[in-house]
Parts: sequence; structure tokens; C-alpha cells
Amino acid sequence: MKNAKRYLLLISLVYGILLSLGNPAIPQYTTSLGIRESMVGFYLASAGIGLFFFATLWGALGDIKHRNKVLGIVFMGVALGQILFGTFRNEYMLLVAMLLSGIFNAGILVNIYSYVNDSFKEEQERNKMLSYVVSLFLAGSAIAYIVGGELTLKLAPNYHLVFIVQGLLMLVFSLYILYNDRGLIDIDHHLSRRHFWINVKQIVKFPWVPVYTITLTFFISFSHNNVRRFLDYYIIDAGHSAVILGIIVFVAGLVGLVSNLWIAPFFLKRFHNFNQHRKESKSNH
Repeated sequence: MKNAKRYLLLISLVYGILLSLGNPAIPQYTTSLGIRESMVGFYLASAGIGLFFFATLWGALGDIKHRNKVLGIVFMGVALGQILFGTFRNEYMLLVAMLLSGIFNAGILVNIYSYVNDSFKEEQERNKMLSYVVSLFLAGSAIAYIVGGELTLKLAPNYHLVFIVQGLLMLVFSLYILYNDRGLIDIDHHLSRRHFWINVKQIVKFPWVPVYTITLTFFISFSHNNVRRFLDYYIIDAGHSAVILGIIVFVAGLVGLVSNLWIAPFFLKRFHNFNQHRKESKSNH
């Protein structure tokens, strides 16, 4: 089981690094192509559409097929999308490349989370692993901005090479995943899965807690992505280099990592103990 933990945590860390490696180069790359800055919003939207519509599909494939193979394939798909993003020069073809990346990217986290759910049966251990997975993904994303900023500076003005390097590295890592399976439990959910449309119909019957959580997640993601992309362009337009952008996002990522690992659990534990104490006091009265 230790090997399984290390394998999942390694995938989470490397995924965070490789997914965000090209982000510091996007402002200067699109500017060098003469692409309108407003198109970046469409690039994010196209990737988001792929994530939204294909996450369920990749999760279902992972449930009924060999999950490790599915994970390797989706990494390959994202690699292809990033290589095409660095190859195309037309703003609309770049949309196609981002959509392709989003379609395959949808299958990575959903299958990592499913691996955690299948491999760790005890709730406390499973929750701890999920927290570590998210934390290492955030750490990888922060590291990626430092490395990506330096890479953008070194390869300037050939900014497209950053995305090709990103795609090639992701392709190599996908081969590593395809030929490794470190003791992870791969449960066949084929017989227990309900039809996709049955799951869709159940949405209207959701209790208020998951609906509230999903809605909150949507607005947090919406705000975060808008601020992040605005920050990328703001730093570059202010005359700073991609390296400075990388350092700023890296520091912000470290703060988020510390919050996720220590600050949030501290307050959640205190809040849980407070609620429990209040319930006990009410029952005594």
C-alpha cells in the first residue's frame, strides 16, 4: 500500500507541474501571434467545456476498464493538445487545441480520485489521501510557474516551444503511467454502475447540501480562473517578465498549500468540536 500511496502522490505532483508549465508563456505567446487578449477567455471556456462534458465519460471508462491504462491515455491526449497549441498559429485552431486538452484533462483527476476511493477503504485514511493529492497538485502548479517562467525567458521569442516541451514531457510521463501499476486496487464497477441518464435524472432529487457545494464550487472556480488569467496578463503588460509572474504565482501557491494542509484543517477541527460541544450541551439541558 505504501507503493500505491507514493505512486498516486507522484502522479498528483507531476500532473500539477506539467499541466501549468505552459501558463506563464500564454500572454507573450498569444501577443506574438497578434491574437486578441479577449480570445484567452474563449480558450479557457473551450477547455472548460471539455472538462464539463467528458469527466463523466472518462470516469465511467475508468470504472469498467483498466483505470491505469485510461489514466495513461488521457495524459497522452492532453500532451497532444498542448503540442498542437504550440504548433497552430490561427486563433481558432488554438481553440480546437485547447478543447482537445480539456477533453482529455477531464479524465485525470476523476480517475485519480476514484483510485483513492477504491484503494483506501477507511474514511479517515481516504480523506487524508485526498487532502495530500490536492496539496501536491497545488504544489506542482506553483512549481510549474517558476519553471515555466524560466523556460519562457530562455526560449523567447520562440514561445511556442514552451508548449511543445510541455506536451513532450507529458507524453513521456504518460508512458511511465501506462507501464506502471504500483499495487493500486482497480475495482470493476461495470455491474454496479447505473446508466448515465439515470444519474442525470437523479440531479433534481439532490438534497440541498451537495447542490450548495456544487454551486459554491462553481463560483469559486469562476472567480479564481478570472483573477488568475487577468493576473497573468497584468504582470506581463506592466513590463515584468514571465519569471516575475512565475515567482508571484509560486508564492500565492505556497500560501494556498499552507492553508490547505494546516490552516483549513485547524479551523475545521475547531468548528467540528464546537458543534459537537454545543449539541452535547443542548442534550444535557
